Amino acid sequence: MFSSCLPLYLASQAKEAPVVENIPKNVLVITQSGTQSDIFQTVIDLDNNELVVIRYSRFRIQQVFRTGMKANPNDYRGQKCIGTDAPFEEEKDDDDDDDTSPANGKDGN
Repeated sequence: MFSSCLPLYLASQAKEAPVVENIPKNVLVITQSGTQSDIFQTVIDLDNNELVVIRYSRFRIQQVFRTGMKANPNDYRGQKCIGTDAPFEEEKDDDDDDDTSPANGKDGN
């Protein structure tokens, strides 16, 4: 819930700064969510541990929201983010090749 609401909250509350001056150079990506026309990435700026939300539209950065909130990057390193706003297919194990269910076109005989 937090990650999906964060971009909307920040869009209404955060101080918007000029895009070019505020693009973080060294980041750790925390979440990504999207709408029909935009993609939002929540990142930690590793230069000062600040949470930053970046809005992309048409393959370009449109807005950078510096929140002023601090986060410990070590709490997020190595975590896997699985998006839910676009369909995805989970990886299959090699053991699934032996599946003889009718759904796989095999009858087990």
